[in-house]
Amino acid sequence: MTQIVDYICSLIEEQTNNEIKPVIGSLPPMGGVAIQQSSGNVSAPYFPRTQAIRETYVVNSKSESQYTALQTLERVHKILTKRTAYDTTNEWQIITIRTLNTPDFLGQENNESYLYGSSIEVTYFDRMKANNGE
Repeated sequence: MTQIVDYICSLIEEQTNNEIKPVIGSLPPMGGVAIQQSSGNVSAPYFPRTQAIRETYVVNSKSESQYTALQTLERVHKILTKRTAYDTTNEWQIITIRTLNTPDFLGQENNESYLYGSSIEVTYFDRMKANNGE
């Protein structure tokens, strides 16, 4: 559900006063962060066709400094996982966001930038009830 990744990106932007503006995709821009859904599944279906869903996302950063790339991802994980509540709409409700893989060195690009990667798991309710496709 694109609404979930949009919310995650906006949450990061808000909590960093727009210092970090994540892009959708696997490769971040220089000095930035990228978020890409990597998998997902329905954890539990319910009678009115609502469901609990689990999705995983990769979160990558790129910087000229290894320290900055690592620090940026640590900051993003803190923003996403150290919350007691998340926003909710009529369509979805996030239950939890947790770290699956802590930030780790992925490699160096053209001897000028460093890539770090991590992953998160988002569990949420799809709150939209069945309406025969209307």
